[in-house]
Amino acid sequence: MLNQHDINKEGWEEGWQIITLMMRTAASFLHLTGLWLLLTSAPISASPAMLSREGEVRLPFEHYYGLIFLSVRVNGSEPMSFVLDTGASITIINERSAARLGLELRGQRRIAGADGGEGAINLAFAKGVAIDLGDTRFAPDQVGVTSLALGEKFIGHPMDGILGGDFIRRYVVEIDYAGKSLTLYEPKTYQAGPGGANAETLALKMVGVYPCVSARLKLPGREALDVLFGIDTAAAAAGGLILNSPFVKRHRLIESMPKVFPGFTGGVSGESLVVAGRVESLTLGRTAVLNPIVGFSQATKGALSWTKPNGLLGSEILQRFRVTLDYSRKQMRLEPNDSLLDPFESDMSGLAIAAEGADFKTLRIIRVRPDSPAAAAGLREGDVLFALDNQPISTITLFKAAQLLQQDGREILVGVSRGTEQLQVRFKLKRQI
Repeated sequence: MLNQHDINKEGWEEGWQIITLMMRTAASFLHLTGLWLLLTSAPISASPAMLSREGEVRLPFEHYYGLIFLSVRVNGSEPMSFVLDTGASITIINERSAARLGLELRGQRRIAGADGGEGAINLAFAKGVAIDLGDTRFAPDQVGVTSLALGEKFIGHPMDGILGGDFIRRYVVEIDYAGKSLTLYEPKTYQAGPGGANAETLALKMVGVYPCVSARLKLPGREALDVLFGIDTAAAAAGGLILNSPFVKRHRLIESMPKVFPGFTGGVSGESLVVAGRVESLTLGRTAVLNPIVGFSQATKGALSWTKPNGLLGSEILQRFRVTLDYSRKQMRLEPNDSLLDPFESDMSGLAIAAEGADFKTLRIIRVRPDSPAAAAGLREGDVLFALDNQPISTITLFKAAQLLQQDGREILVGVSRGTEQLQVRFKLKRQI
């Protein structure tokens, strides 16, 4: 397991002991992994968060690239877009947004080896922050401030901040992915409704302050494995699952897979290699999720090289349920929705694309996988898309582009700019795993 003293041997000011920041904003030929920040520290105090008189508040959210985007106001600001992230122990504000708000930063540190990449990041803190969500106000003693630019680049969406575990653990949080609504309940008065016939409650295990759940993972030709997954609402991956490198090595998982192909994940500190393959099932309690795609980490440093948890369970899995998180009782309730049996798909072109520009409308190819349909068609790293599937790029989000490239057997037309040239190529998409 990561030696936390290697991250910061001197400790943090005013009660902050160790910070391990795991921001995995990753793109690959398979994965777009969201934000994962883990804080291992003394308890974080905050002013009481207020609910409505009924003891609950319901908030609509934007469901984009598997992530939950909530509209908030910070210190009375115009609406800002924050991601709900169970993998983040603290609330984070994007440094660009912090500058716009005029926040005073202090305690900036350089942290290496603690996020989903294998480099280093800068993290600072700010006080005097009040966050309003509908009728709810959350005023933590302090928030983290760091750049979320890489996350925005690989998601193609503005990200003013992250609502982390310091916010989430104050409530019972119900996430209705199908209805695109989030409900906050007062833990002391919360009573679970009857739910559907397939609803069940699973035990949460807290690794530090990170919520984890036990599951069974069945690989082809092997007995099912018991896996402790970190629950990460902000990890958007094609199959919703990544296994950390120590677990992968200990169980010789890659050797037992009939077919895998390479890709990468990344964090704000850089990239980290994975290989991906399709497994038979993931079982959570009584519910089996069939044929998910799993990323097998090859990390030698950073969060993906940790021994606990064994991996992460992200939004591609979670969005198939109504999810209720009750940290006070260490429980997670899952009720399958109509998307439970939807197939898991990944990129079928061989392209990894990132969004650039203030409006995220410049879509640039950052990887072309060898021996892929895109490579055979002559597309190159650095090409900028101007059209996709006969639609101008100005009308397409990065998420929509990813969806268009996940249709097996479909012939697709791609227009790119390369220097002063404009090229159009046509090729057939092909499922890789």
